[in-house]
Amino acid sequence: MVGAIAVSVSILMVGATMMAVTGSFASGVPLLLILFGILAVKMVVMFSLAAYYLGVARFYGYAILGAVGMAGAEIAVATTDTGRWWDVIAMFGLPAIVMVPTGVVLLSRFVRAYPLPKERLDV
Repeated sequence: MVGAIAVSVSILMVGATMMAVTGSFASGVPLLLILFGILAVKMVVMFSLAAYYLGVARFYGYAILGAVGMAGAEIAVATTDTGRWWDVIAMFGLPAIVMVPTGVVLLSRFVRAYPLPKERLDV
């Protein structure tokens, strides 16, 4: 658990530091970068805690996807002419692209393993 949190936070901090040092932000680090960075760190911590306490290892992957999405979006915003809205899309969209199909597969497996009984018991 600690390793996943450390790697994800390191990805975020290295990306922000790299952009600030290379002069990508001429007028200083924008407030939205700080706000989305805090949101991404919270996302990483919450998914990592859920993975640890619930014993679901794929939540670590979701946490890392959120961190990579946020760092990638910030690098794209700083180096290209993309809008700030890519932060939200990358931070939540990248994990969602993985979560939704995974959830559909797990739900279909659950429904096949535990079908509804043919006869209902009236209580």
